[in-house]
Amino acid sequence: MAYYGRLREVLKQNIFKGRLKTGLRFLSDMDSGFLFDKPEGYSGKTVLKKGSLFAVHQVYRSKPLVQARFESHRIYIDLQYVWEGSEIIAVASRDGLKRISGYDWKKDIEFFEYKRASAFIMEPGMVAILFPEDAHASAFSFKKRGLIRKTVVTVRIGD
Repeated sequence: MAYYGRLREVLKQNIFKGRLKTGLRFLSDMDSGFLFDKPEGYSGKTVLKKGSLFAVHQVYRSKPLVQARFESHRIYIDLQYVWEGSEIIAVASRDGLKRISGYDWKKDIEFFEYKRASAFIMEPGMVAILFPEDAHASAFSFKKRGLIRKTVVTVRIGD
């Protein structure tokens, strides 16, 4: 079940443990200006714990909903955090979705056809926690296309 809210409020809940909590703390400890000098198209990676915890930093333009497709993971949880801009993330159970690609074990990703789903608006300071059962489609425009600065922390499930 997806979970989202303001990062500072999510951390106050004190319900997340282990690597998941480490990932949330990493986001809260980051310099808030980290991505502001990076150009559109930027992508960088920070390895926090090899093979089990890393962050991908991105600067991109949001896209129209007509380009939506769901993705899901099997062995990683996504922590998606927005630094600047706003976007829509749609979420649905991956059960019953029509698969449009095979599962890529190296990238831990598979894609599904988009269908009407629950959605929430991500704005600066918001984090979404997306578990393997949460097929998600992100980076969609809210009102109009705009620049998004975002960090996705990927947390391996289990040992």
